[in-house]
Amino acid sequence: MSAMEFVNPEDNAPNETMCSVVIIERLKRDLLLICGADKNNIGLIPPLYVDKGTLEAAFKIIGKSIAVLKG
Repeated sequence: MSAMEFVNPEDNAPNETMCSVVIIERLKRDLLLICGADKNNIGLIPPLYVDKGTLEAAFKIIGKSIAVLKG
């Protein structure tokens, strides 16, 4: 299990807005992930066996979803 936490770069305060944008964008790309209880993190809980291609595809979708934040 792992997670991505979204914080403001200036002060490291939790950033729920950034997390929400990534959640919406990854859903548009058909990627389901667990959302954290703090509302500023996304949990990554892959099955015990997951092949390399599936992980690469998931991280590519996550990367594209995060890229939306840059405008």
